Amino acid sequence: MGEIGEQLVTSIASKLDNDVLSALDNASLIYPVISVTPNDVNNALVKLGEDFDGEKYLFVSPATYAVLRDAKEWVPASEVAAQIVLRGVVGMIYGCYVVVTNKITTTDTAYIVKPGAVALFMKRGTQVESDRNIINKSTTFTADKHYAAYLYDSSKVVKLGAATLTDLELVQTSDIENGKATFRIAGYPTNLSYGWKAYYAQNLTTAVSVAVGDTFDNSTNGTHKAFTVEFEQGVALSATNAKYSQVLYVDATGKIRASGDVAAVTTLA
Repeated sequence: MGEIGEQLVTSIASKLDNDVLSALDNASLIYPVISVTPNDVNNALVKLGEDFDGEKYLFVSPATYAVLRDAKEWVPASEVAAQIVLRGVVGMIYGCYVVVTNKITTTDTAYIVKPGAVALFMKRGTQVESDRNIINKSTTFTADKHYAAYLYDSSKVVKLGAATLTDLELVQTSDIENGKATFRIAGYPTNLSYGWKAYYAQNLTTAVSVAVGDTFDNSTNGTHKAFTVEFEQGVALSATNAKYSQVLYVDATGKIRASGDVAAVTTLA
């Protein structure tokens, strides 16, 4: 086939890789992240539910790989080599074989994939052809492959994807008495992931503007200095009529992930 033919076949294989990743991007199981961390991988595995056990592969960018291999949970490839069945595996973390791919270019994207998640419908394998022009003394090479890559079983893939700020539904549930009232957050505490904390601020003229991924700082001179109290559902917290009460969710790495606020009233309607 020659060097040119081999280059064309390599190009086709690269296109196939892109199409497989595009198929994975259609995953219905999503775990939002700011930047993929070992803790995120561990938590994302819960999305697999009863299908948690068994062979799993984690596809990551080179930058994410650098973060994962520094974790105490990291197992280098040399210690799992006997079990490796996919070329390119560089190690293991939380039971996932880790595969580094340049096709993923950001640290806020990764895929946990179980065998059988993606299927390829092959109509025809790679075919390389050549045609000689005897007048111009040139040879034209072409290569093609007829296939379709699609997400065959969405229950076998979890996408760790860029997070957006979650809007919390904060509701006042009691009248203000002695300067305090109770509040409720829809879904709390089940929507508070492992290692996350909820912080409360009261008597705000306006709600504090935050963005997903902001570093939470409630120190004396910090941006979020008003959020000194940990929120607990049903516990009476300080409140002032016509002033805002606000709750922030902060993840285990100290990044803001959710926010909700409500203007307090003396007497509920």
